[in-house]
Amino acid sequence: MTRWDPWREIQDMRRTMDEMFSRFMGFTPLSRLLAEPTAPTAFEPPVDIYETPDEVVVMAYIPGMSKDAINLEVTTDSISLSGERKLPEVQNATWHVQGMGSGSFAVTYSLPIEIDPNKVKATYHEGVLEVRLPKSEAAKPKQVKVDIQG
Repeated sequence: MTRWDPWREIQDMRRTMDEMFSRFMGFTPLSRLLAEPTAPTAFEPPVDIYETPDEVVVMAYIPGMSKDAINLEVTTDSISLSGERKLPEVQNATWHVQGMGSGSFAVTYSLPIEIDPNKVKATYHEGVLEVRLPKSEAAKPKQVKVDIQG
């Protein structure tokens, strides 16, 4: 069972609209209002979360960051990622397209099932953070053989 958070859906919709405006028009609606058409958009890594019978797996796509710049925290029902991605310093140049978002980010995701935070394993390879979150024993599905009388 997953907790429904209407504010999360509104934030996701706003983020999607900002990304769309930024990608196709080079600005976000807020930057246009503030007369900053070349302002970089905020960075939030794309994340995939899926569940297998034994674990929940989180894949965060964070190219251009070292593993030491990524903070990862888990509880029995959530995962939090934070860090800061910096763009390379460029001298004597004018930006025309800035597709690699930059800046600080902090995101928290509710997990669909209780996990065991003491058994979490994380790897970071070629810009992809993979976090394996084993389900708690109480959360794993159990099969019970039932004898049919008759």
